[in-house]
Amino acid sequence: MKIRILTLLLLALLQGAVLAQSLDDKPREFKEFIEGFAKSDLLKLRGNQKTETAMELSKVLAARELNKTGVFRITVAKVEPRIFPAQKEPGWRVLHAKENLKDGSLSFEVALWAYVRQDPGKVLEKIRPGKDIVVTGKLSRADFSATPRLILHLDIDVIELKAAE
Repeated sequence: MKIRILTLLLLALLQGAVLAQSLDDKPREFKEFIEGFAKSDLLKLRGNQKTETAMELSKVLAARELNKTGVFRITVAKVEPRIFPAQKEPGWRVLHAKENLKDGSLSFEVALWAYVRQDPGKVLEKIRPGKDIVVTGKLSRADFSATPRLILHLDIDVIELKAAE
């Protein structure tokens, strides 16, 4: 019984921590996802073992970032309607405009999709390509690929969004 109560308390505290993220918080920079790696490890992405290195770095990145909630500023490239199969509910997915990150001699393309299940403020109806939105959401994908170019893949399950100021 005591363990069950402690578990419920812990879950409540964790939910409070997730909800503590607000659209008013400073958005994360995409370069943060790369800065946590040693330069020597990142440089292996240029060699003939780049695919294997990308998989190894992806495991570390996923362990560090998956299911974390954060605030992100996204430049909209396009908005697509989407049906979420598990819930059979309509929503949208937003593609972040092409962005490149430089880290020394390496250049990473950011490939980001934001999945929006609800838009009570009707932000996505008004948004146009090239405009920015700010989203709070949970990372559901965080990995690297290295063929043919270096790509940082991120997917965000959006909890809240607004047009950027």
